[in-house]
Amino acid sequence: MQLDFIDATVISTDMINPTAVHMPDNSIWGFRVVDGRLEGSNIEHGPGDIDYSAFELADFAIVTADQNMSLVRFKNVPRLGIYGVWHQDPVLDDNSQVVTPERHRLAIWEGGFDPSDYLIEGTLTYRKESPIAQLTLRFENPDGAFVGEEKSLFHPGAEIELEFTAGDSDPYPMGTYFADRAQTMVPGQDATVEGRNKIGKLMKDQSLDEATLYPIDLLSSNITSMMVSAGLVETDDFIVQPTSVYQVGMQFPNDISYLEALNEWIKTSLNWTVVERTDGKIVVGSTVSFTSELPTNSKYTFNRGTDVFSRSIERDDMDSYSRVCVASKYIDPVTEEELEQFAYAEVTLADINWQLPPKKTLYVQVADETPLLEMQAMAADIADRLATAGTIETFIGPFRPYLLIGDEAEITSDTGAHLLGTITTIDNRFGKVGYATEFRVDSGGRMGKPMITDYIKQMTKGSAGQRQTKRLF
Repeated sequence: MQLDFIDATVISTDMINPTAVHMPDNSIWGFRVVDGRLEGSNIEHGPGDIDYSAFELADFAIVTADQNMSLVRFKNVPRLGIYGVWHQDPVLDDNSQVVTPERHRLAIWEGGFDPSDYLIEGTLTYRKESPIAQLTLRFENPDGAFVGEEKSLFHPGAEIELEFTAGDSDPYPMGTYFADRAQTMVPGQDATVEGRNKIGKLMKDQSLDEATLYPIDLLSSNITSMMVSAGLVETDDFIVQPTSVYQVGMQFPNDISYLEALNEWIKTSLNWTVVERTDGKIVVGSTVSFTSELPTNSKYTFNRGTDVFSRSIERDDMDSYSRVCVASKYIDPVTEEELEQFAYAEVTLADINWQLPPKKTLYVQVADETPLLEMQAMAADIADRLATAGTIETFIGPFRPYLLIGDEAEITSDTGAHLLGTITTIDNRFGKVGYATEFRVDSGGRMGKPMITDYIKQMTKGSAGQRQTKRLF
């Protein structure tokens, strides 16, 4: 065995009762006493080689309500947290009356702990229509260890870091979540904890209140300012794609949530989206030009009956059509009368067994003055996308935590049957009950392209709205 030693580093020499605590995640907490108040500062570092000579403790803040403190000592207890002791002189009010008597204090700050051995089952759910991820965990709860009558380790707001390991593999991050509720029966042996990711907890639950006015500025600057006002820290909690030209301003109502306001910003720019990565960072930017930070979708091929097993199949022609019509209004240059032009395209269904009425037509109203050639191209593109729409199938298979919403799934079988579409729902299930991933595949989706409904919404931006019937005399 080889033991490597490094020289000790003096962090500071001009403090009263200075103390530094080295945590298991290689972060360092520094404490000091200033004017009888305990202040703390934290330096975060991940695993790996640490240059202790580069440490600089700054941005100290008061960490306890106690006053007139002295003789402060701290110690880190592995797998438990920080234990601290100090002496507090009496605290007097303006009339020299004792508010807090002299006392000797013992404080315990509980660090993170690993409850994996008690996990019965967990479910992590993603949906295409929302960036909010839902987490549900069920634990063994002996003697109310996790959720009890008098206290709960999983109190609302408790941070949960989810990782997956198999054997001696490196941890695979599965996101950061915050508890919404913790429940147990009394008496009872199980406890259930439900939570959401940062977008759900910190952006969906908070309203803008006074921070409603964002003057005309760069899109990225305004979004960053809004995220900071929600209590998020840039680079640690979120990343916004820099913009150098496009400027926009907004005035929001007070009661709108940060997530709703963020969606309004996203609507102003083409191809932008918001995603929370598995490392816990919220990324806002273009799906076309910010691929270095946004998660990248992939294509997977599964064999039906071996790689995955079908749970349910839905074939519905509600969103299937036999024709497409793209409509646009324009002003006749001669008569100056408002007219309307149409571009039609036939839908050739991939499944020849599907029978639709010949004039079940999808009408799409696009922006005024759209050139006819462009309308014809739009109609043909929509018709091509609609050819495979209408089949939604749910599969279950081995645990695949790496699957993402928007991944393309190709399902093959020994009989030659074939299904191609994008993943719109993912349920990862794990714990003592077993490990499995259930996902839904929509045949109308293709990797790298928006779903057909989203695509049509993009095309109809700036359209004049509904057509009106005119009576001819």
